[in-house]
Amino acid sequence: MSKKNKQLVHLLTEAGEALQKDPAAIPWNTYPRPQMKRESYLNLNGEWEFSEDYSVSGVERKMYHADAEGFDLKINVPFCRESVLSGIGDTDFCNCVWYRKKITLPAGWQGGKRVLLHIGACDYKTDVWVNGKSLGKFWGIGPQQTMYLPAPWLKEGENEIVVFESDGYDAPVVELVDTAILHG
Repeated sequence: MSKKNKQLVHLLTEAGEALQKDPAAIPWNTYPRPQMKRESYLNLNGEWEFSEDYSVSGVERKMYHADAEGFDLKINVPFCRESVLSGIGDTDFCNCVWYRKKITLPAGWQGGKRVLLHIGACDYKTDVWVNGKSLGKFWGIGPQQTMYLPAPWLKEGENEIVVFESDGYDAPVVELVDTAILHG
């Protein structure tokens, strides 16, 4: 069945229905972890450019470059693509997706200001680029969901963040066996 003809069932909580009725409430512009609140932060919730990478070819196509094509959808973060609140509402499985957002840093953040980028809700493997440079990788259960942004990578004016999220393609199989497998 093509995506255009697909009928989706949308289940919303009362909070979700309230957000749908009041678009001004989206994005949630609250501090994500109140117990660790900083004086200055930039909430990245809101509209991002988005691409579904069914062929797992985005890295080969260099979608992390500023001039990359293929970001043909918009997604409302912090919602996942399956949620109707994301603006997409597609529940078909897609194991690789790309997000891109252009941001302007607040005054005073360039020139040595310590900047951390926190990516929440990516549940498996995530790669992050800033202005075309590979910032790093993490796994959703790993220790590094917050990444340090080197000051020289940040420009005055517009900066670009690209996030590649994978739900595990070509994952190696790890097995416990009671007999050694010898090659040779």
